[in-house]
Amino acid sequence: MNEHWTRGYAFPEVLVSTEWVAANLDNPKVRIVESNEDPLLYRAKHIPGAVEVDWTRDLNHPIVRDYLRRDGFEKLAGRVGITRDTTVVFYGDKSNWWACYAYWIFKLFNHPTARIMDGGRPKWEREGRPMTKEIPSIAPAKYEAPERDDTVHRAFRDEVLAHIEAGKALVDVQSPEEYSGERLHMPDYPNEGALRGGHIPGAFSIPWSRAAHPEDGTFKSAEELRKIYVDEKGLSETDDIIFAVENPQGISAKALAVILDEGLSGEPPETIAGVSPDIVTTIFDRELSMGKSLGLMGMVHMALSLARRRTASKAGG
Repeated sequence: MNEHWTRGYAFPEVLVSTEWVAANLDNPKVRIVESNEDPLLYRAKHIPGAVEVDWTRDLNHPIVRDYLRRDGFEKLAGRVGITRDTTVVFYGDKSNWWACYAYWIFKLFNHPTARIMDGGRPKWEREGRPMTKEIPSIAPAKYEAPERDDTVHRAFRDEVLAHIEAGKALVDVQSPEEYSGERLHMPDYPNEGALRGGHIPGAFSIPWSRAAHPEDGTFKSAEELRKIYVDEKGLSETDDIIFAVENPQGISAKALAVILDEGLSGEPPETIAGVSPDIVTTIFDRELSMGKSLGLMGMVHMALSLARRRTASKAGG
């Protein structure tokens, strides 16, 4: 039995192992997609047959601060040979940070079957599995996507304001240095990630990185996540929670919550778009993107232990 089925997730099938990917490299119904923070990694070497989806070039709208629209998504999916019937498996660097971002975009357009390779690129490499520099020749496909229904997956300014006014829980998944306002970006990055440091008043600090094992990048079990969110922070599985994060961190949490969120409550995942933690007072000037999850397994819903949670991140990029 796949080990993911023993971790207490409601939908363990969202994760696949490196063994599963190795066994399906030649499966015509499966498309392996690499999405990294470091844009040089894919061309240096990648899993044989994998295509690249770049988070800046491919997943964001080229003009407005938002994710790509339906026509852009259809062109992207078609270019890398994906149809509505394709099982898409994402992997990448940094414990699948950006792979989860790409995953969430595909779910934003309701792609039927999307998966995450647990452990990502580092685990595949550590196991000595094959890598190549060869760029695959992919026949274009025709992809027909539904209109993006942001009301299902995102929550905007007014909903976030109402949530705060009601005294409901918020979780900030930034690094401790960003949460305190000491830095505007994560450690070891240029200090330019936000306009304003700190966090939304009252938000709990639970860095998104705590959702993965540092030694191999695999996701923690539902029980381990419960210990963080419920036992350590005192959150409840019935709480309505918004996660305040910078966009990439929020997206990673979403994808993880998609696995764990419902893993605890069994309710379907939902995401919202919302507010950015670095714009506490001017947050209402414009609608920023935020993620929300209903049911312990959602996407930016890293609170896999809470029945209803959401996350906030910068819009689009």
